[in-house]
Amino acid sequence: MLMEILRCISEVTTDEKSNDELRDTISIEYRIKSMLLDNLRHTSDETQEVSNDRLMDSIYKKLKGRRYLVVMDDIWSSEVWDLLTRIFPDDNNGSRIILTSRQEEVANHADPDSNPHEMNLLNSDNSWKLLREKVFGVEQACPPELQYIGVEIAQRCQGLPLALLVVAGHLSKISRTRVSWEHFAISVSNVVTNESDICLGILALSYNYLPDHLKPCFLYMGVFPEDSNVNIVRLINLWISEGFLSDELEGRDYFEDLVSRNLVMVRNRSFSGEAKTCGVHDLIGDLILKEAKKEKFLQVTKPSEEKLRHPRRYSFHSRDQAAFWKDDGIKPSRIPSMYALPTSLKRLTLRFTSLPWEDMANIVKLPNLEVLKIKDNGFLGDVWKLNDEEIFNQLKFLLISWAGLKHWEASSVNFPKLQRLFLKRCMNLEEIPQDFGEICTLESIELHDCSISAAKSGKDIKEEQESMGNECLSVLIYNHP
Repeated sequence: MLMEILRCISEVTTDEKSNDELRDTISIEYRIKSMLLDNLRHTSDETQEVSNDRLMDSIYKKLKGRRYLVVMDDIWSSEVWDLLTRIFPDDNNGSRIILTSRQEEVANHADPDSNPHEMNLLNSDNSWKLLREKVFGVEQACPPELQYIGVEIAQRCQGLPLALLVVAGHLSKISRTRVSWEHFAISVSNVVTNESDICLGILALSYNYLPDHLKPCFLYMGVFPEDSNVNIVRLINLWISEGFLSDELEGRDYFEDLVSRNLVMVRNRSFSGEAKTCGVHDLIGDLILKEAKKEKFLQVTKPSEEKLRHPRRYSFHSRDQAAFWKDDGIKPSRIPSMYALPTSLKRLTLRFTSLPWEDMANIVKLPNLEVLKIKDNGFLGDVWKLNDEEIFNQLKFLLISWAGLKHWEASSVNFPKLQRLFLKRCMNLEEIPQDFGEICTLESIELHDCSISAAKSGKDIKEEQESMGNECLSVLIYNHP
């Protein structure tokens, strides 16, 4: 018995007066046996229980010598294509098979000698034409007062036929007045998003059939705000840092796979043709956020929205800033001071974020934070001052790398459970707070290419602790000449 690899929604018409043409629409995700039986019913009276091989043989024999047109819609794998083509004889009589797929690999496998026809998004004129015809019909004209706002509504669907059809369905049900259409235009995005059974339900098939290794990479696109032009090199590096893959070459393969599946769009290319930036269609973005929230992979929140309990990743979007953080890493462009960070976070990394040191007041409030890494101008400014009420209660590891920090005013009170302090390329730092020697949990201080005065302060802390009988503190200094 063959594996359950297809769902077949089959509609077959046989007409002896039209050269016995057979038109068949095949879709996915059902039992292969159900598909074969359904097709056999339209070519024969044989519906008895037989094996799949016998069913395929029966269909092949019934089609032998007849001219047919078969449309195989939404084929997801080369294996499915190879299996289904066994039932269609090639008699060189003008019979044709039309294949559609969201995966370029399948199309190339089906016919390696021809280039597949790629379906692009509709331009503005064709978007409006499709919307107009679905609302008013081919024969009826659009009233002049609705022309301008109609074109605007069509443009907001961003060229996606599925979105246009969903929106047209709603426009057909409301009053055909300018006021009604203008009011509707404001909520077009919401209308398309809320049609989950029609719109997101169909798009969700693309996600459901993704290989497991691609799913987190796809969902990660939800980190970026709507209509973002995402740098592909940066995206791949983020995937690597998340542990989704091991190197950039593998990341390129993953990215190209998502593009070939029409889930990610290349927005800009270099002169050599290499993809530089990418993004996703708004409807795909809605799908990402829905699936990511359901799996607690990611939640995107706007200022007025409620947080999800214990998400693994969290993204904050507003008009002038976006931030992303997760349970074991953070890479925001700005931490929103007006918004409470998720209290479940344990590990944060800030890199290239250029935040003011004052924003550390928001991070210090995280009750479960254990690891904090500040890299490559994660914070800007030469003074970081902590008062006695700003306490990292659970912080065990602190890394500061490539920072312009000069004056660091803090004490053992601020870091009661710190175990490791790692400083790298802090070439302006005058000294490590001397009171850090009083942190009873502190095991090591490590400096790499820091200022001479910072290195000296580390030695002073170690000597002071040794004079008090504390031999447990390790201070390691690696300064290149």
